[in-house]
Amino acid sequence: MPTEEWYRFRRALRQERARRETRSLLRSLRRQTRIALSEARAQRRQAWPEDERNLAAHARSRVLIKRMTRAERSLWSVLKKIPDGVGRFVRQQPLCGGRFIVDFYCPAYLLAVEVDGSCHFTEARRACDRMRDAVLSRAGYTLIRFPNEVVEADPTAVVRAIRKKIVALKYR
Repeated sequence: MPTEEWYRFRRALRQERARRETRSLLRSLRRQTRIALSEARAQRRQAWPEDERNLAAHARSRVLIKRMTRAERSLWSVLKKIPDGVGRFVRQQPLCGGRFIVDFYCPAYLLAVEVDGSCHFTEARRACDRMRDAVLSRAGYTLIRFPNEVVEADPTAVVRAIRKKIVALKYR
């Protein structure tokens, strides 16, 4: 007849075996999760450019989206409602290898839209904007600029002008 000590030993053995199985199960779940996460990260890395400048530009564009001006927000509220057939727009898009970030961009037509504040009316800034426009046009992008005042006064008129430009680009 087994003693009470033998029963305690068997119970402890069963508990230890259950703990090991639980640990083993947890380890395999962690391993599977790590594999799935690494695969997801690899897919994300392929979608993102590997160039450090592009990654920095993408991070900067995220910050710019959070700090949009009132004119940019009012134009975005109208642009995001444009149906996909006309052209889908994205905000604060890095172009030319992350060298420039445009306010709004339509990848279907390579159309960039800039909303210019008062800082763009200084002579030095105009020279920078002309250089930037030349680089973007050489790269195949079409750029349209609107002053803040025009956008704030009537964002739908600005969207009509953008649509006219899209039609002109479509039948070019």
